[in-house]
Amino acid sequence: MIYFSSQIRVIRHYDFEPSDIECICIEIDNHTSKIFLCCVYRPPNSDSGFWTKLAWCVDKMSEKSDKIILVGDINVDLLTTPQTHIIHEIIATHNLVNNIHEPTRITHTSSTLLDPILTSVDIQVRESGTLVMDSSVSDHRATYLSLSSNINYKRSYKRKVWAYKRADFVKLNSLIENCDWNKNINEAQTVDIATENFTSEYLACVRECIPEQTVTIRPRDKPWFDSLLRKTMRTRNRLHKKAHKTKKDSDFAAYKEVRNSANNMKKYAISNYYDNIDTALDDSNKNNNKLYWK
Repeated sequence: MIYFSSQIRVIRHYDFEPSDIECICIEIDNHTSKIFLCCVYRPPNSDSGFWTKLAWCVDKMSEKSDKIILVGDINVDLLTTPQTHIIHEIIATHNLVNNIHEPTRITHTSSTLLDPILTSVDIQVRESGTLVMDSSVSDHRATYLSLSSNINYKRSYKRKVWAYKRADFVKLNSLIENCDWNKNINEAQTVDIATENFTSEYLACVRECIPEQTVTIRPRDKPWFDSLLRKTMRTRNRLHKKAHKTKKDSDFAAYKEVRNSANNMKKYAISNYYDNIDTALDDSNKNNNKLYWK
């Protein structure tokens, strides 16, 4: 099982996963290169066929990228396994290095490194190690790895918002007042059902009175950057491209006019943003908690 942030672009490669071994292969896109991550588990009594299939999996990833990460419980002690073992052949063939150098399973009679993190030499590793786990969760120590990466975590996305300026609050109050809350809440058999009934009924009233609209959220935008400034800057860029293509004085003049307008709008937006911050932090405006903490 692999968990990843929803802000990271990840593609699962089922075609890299042999059907009869436990592994998951994903591709992480960082816009400049691709990192392939394979999480694998090898049962203790697996035959040699497991290693052949794992080697094939790593071969497939190597064909797509020179940056590979292999993690999981392979049930082979890398502290004592001889260099003739096939795992060392896989490591050498694909220029991998092991980033875990201490035992991951410790008992009264043994200390073994069964959970390596193998990475390509081209991957910049910042930190790696093990973490002690609660024995009720696992008898292995957890392993971790921190990477230096230029992955763009902040992608634009769309979401629905309420258009409160066009809301009919008189109608909303009337609907809420006339709703049969006793039936929806008090007669529910459990608190979970009561919560679901309340939420469903309340949102039905809200949607009838407050319009919804879809907006684009751009986390990379500066807090003072708005849609009007974005539109003006896009116009500036188009005119700049046109002027350099046509070489006409009139096109250069049009470009410079919009460029100056965009620069002035940007300066005003920045100044206005920080003026509002000063106002929010002023003692006389502390009652506006939303603006204060924004």
